[in-house]
Amino acid sequence: WSSVETASGADSTQVGSTLSVMEQITIGTGVEYWYNNLLALRTGYFYENPNNGNRQFLTLGAGVRWNIIGVDFSYIYALQENSPLANTMRFSLLLNFDK
Repeated sequence: WSSVETASGADSTQVGSTLSVMEQITIGTGVEYWYNNLLALRTGYFYENPNNGNRQFLTLGAGVRWNIIGVDFSYIYALQENSPLANTMRFSLLLNFDK
């Protein structure tokens, strides 16, 4: 398991550069804290090897649950310049019919 071959080319399968297994590994971690099963605060970190995409970002988020309704918000802060994910905000509305 010393290397992984990647394919490149639009119409044909051509073998491109060879990346080591360690260059294929990405790291993502995060924590979540709930207060009174009502308010959640979240944060996370994502890292990808510079030879395999070079994405790095921090995430922040919060959520509120009340009765059967929940609302979540998340924000991505990119650590590298010109990231298409920079300053991404996400909102979600949840309905839990099991309660």
